[in-house]
Amino acid sequence: MREKLIKYTSILGIQLVILVGLTTLLSSLLLFVNIEINGAVFIIAWILSIIFSFLSINRIHDKINQKIKCGILLNFIFIIIISTTLFISGKYFDISHDGQMYHQEAIIQLQEGWNPIYDDPLDEINYTPFFWINHYAKGSWFYGATLYDLLGNVEYGKSINIILLVASILLSFSTILRINNSITWASIFSILLAFNPVTINQMLTFYIDGQLYSLFLLLVVLLTLHQIEKSNEFYLPIILTLALLINIKFTALGYALILCTIPLILTLYQYIFVEKIRDYKLLIKITIKRKINIILITGIILGIFGIGFSSYVSNMMDHGHPFYPLAGNGSVDIITENTPVGLRNLNKIEQLYLSIFSETSNSLDGIAISKFPLKITEQERSILWIMDVRIGGFGPLFGGIIIIMSIGILLWKDIFVNNAVRNVLLITSVIIFTIIINPEIWWARYVPQMWMLPIIFLILLTQNIKGKLKGFYIICVSLLIGLNCVIMLKTNYNAIALISKDLTIQLETMSEFSKSNEIIINMETFKSNRKRFDNFNINYVEVDNLSCEKPFIIPGSISTFCTNNPDLYNQLHLKNYQKYQ
Repeated sequence: MREKLIKYTSILGIQLVILVGLTTLLSSLLLFVNIEINGAVFIIAWILSIIFSFLSINRIHDKINQKIKCGILLNFIFIIIISTTLFISGKYFDISHDGQMYHQEAIIQLQEGWNPIYDDPLDEINYTPFFWINHYAKGSWFYGATLYDLLGNVEYGKSINIILLVASILLSFSTILRINNSITWASIFSILLAFNPVTINQMLTFYIDGQLYSLFLLLVVLLTLHQIEKSNEFYLPIILTLALLINIKFTALGYALILCTIPLILTLYQYIFVEKIRDYKLLIKITIKRKINIILITGIILGIFGIGFSSYVSNMMDHGHPFYPLAGNGSVDIITENTPVGLRNLNKIEQLYLSIFSETSNSLDGIAISKFPLKITEQERSILWIMDVRIGGFGPLFGGIIIIMSIGILLWKDIFVNNAVRNVLLITSVIIFTIIINPEIWWARYVPQMWMLPIIFLILLTQNIKGKLKGFYIICVSLLIGLNCVIMLKTNYNAIALISKDLTIQLETMSEFSKSNEIIINMETFKSNRKRFDNFNINYVEVDNLSCEKPFIIPGSISTFCTNNPDLYNQLHLKNYQKYQ
């Protein structure tokens, strides 16, 4: 049973990675040959991922009937997962700021034929969000544009968040079960690892920090799986995960390059400290010849010069720096104005301390308010759902989790000298390094991998559960982490579901009244909202300035509209809409 679960969850997780990876890669290759992004690419990627699953099953079963049964079962689950993610993504609107300002707009522009490799840059003078679209990494946008072209609704592009989350659960489970015999603990830890509060809050939006975390986790577990099994079945998913990660955002390139050192570090440790090899020329020769190095280099090349050509290479050619506009001549500082006033004059450690042990807040003007680490205040409850919350972004209980983890480290520090877990410790050291090199360590969305640390510690503890105290400790901390995730998930879902419901009612009402009355709309910097109006067949005129005294705000947006029809005004001026005014 255990071995079957290890194999099947690995195949299914890899299958999901291949679907997203090939959709993104093939779409970017179409642009290279000057062909518009096409929804058929998703179907092709789907077929290829199914072929992969049957090939993988063929290697683990001898009897034909077993191969067919397992292949049908796994692909039935695969279809259920994809269908569910598409349903959820299409059901709820993205109400995030960045999602509506430039992520959705980028997807729309790509689907409508813009080719960032050959076409002129979008007109950023007349519409400022085009500035970010022209230069930022575009990996998730390629995927979103493909789904939009295929299914006709831009919201389906959000499915990448849930697909990557599910893939990270499956592959984390497969990895943990290889080093821990307990199916229960492997299930718990894989779910806790995947449900990072940053990922939870961005799951139903086009924000990309949650995607970054899922891909970060996927790359770590895939490299770990390869180290354990030395199997070539992990080569393709490693290449695709690496290429995807590089093209989520600029900081991800740095993270990806650092994570690529994991096989090298594990190999050198094995040869130098375990096998006691002191012939350094031999060490270099052995290390260079490893196939995994070629795989990693392939992923990096595909990421930078393939999927990332229209961002990294174009930025280098046009502006002298691959990370423009965040670095190089004419770079833009987007951090200072987004840093809370109370953190601006502090060093990294002080900022991190306040961010973890203060009341959750998204205010830029206020100061960090200290609280009891296991307390949840009413003020926190009202903002926990925000996608890019600044202070306390890992949830209201994360400070308590860190304190209890620190106590556990002091109580059972002997686990860190256990040879059986040395590879996990080495990988954890690499993860910690990716955290400390980030100058904005205080903002959870910029270092989402910090969430992994307490859970990795629990995984280490379960390698040798002796004594009631240790067992009780593991259960309590797991429950606390789980409670933190549930609070974040419930708060975020309730907010998005409510606003999506209100927005749907408002759009339906506007659609009905626009049949005989013209509605005047000011999109502001959320021009992507035009697709929502089009989908609901709303007859509207877009203007830059509204002349009415009391314009309506579109729920979950900054777009506003006016109407001279008193019936529409009265119908929309209900109690549940007044909160948006």
